[in-house]
Amino acid sequence: MALFDLGVAGFVPKSASAEILEAAIRLAMAGGRHLPPRVYELAAANGRPAPACPPGADVARLTDRQVDVLRRMARGGSNKEIALALNLSPATVKTYAAAIIAALGAGNRTKAAIKARELGLI
Repeated sequence: MALFDLGVAGFVPKSASAEILEAAIRLAMAGGRHLPPRVYELAAANGRPAPACPPGADVARLTDRQVDVLRRMARGGSNKEIALALNLSPATVKTYAAAIIAALGAGNRTKAAIKARELGLI
């Protein structure tokens, strides 16, 4: 995406909760990129390559909470199931999932789980 080429680390809509904003900031500080899942989908649907994590990104910077979400994603948990188990909102889980996928340079949840297993993260 052109904005990422200019150094933008992501986008958070003004309607986002404080939790989502915090997760996006943490991801950007760790060298990742944040886009709301719908914006990500729209970019991919328009034939543009989905933004990926910069080469050499340090996936070891996933937060403990992101690793918790990642483990449950890898077990096939839905956002709602993960939210209930971790006492989070489904929107927060969705944000964590997007951050995890970006940090791992994966295209979706399944690929993120596979890559995480390959890297020994879960």
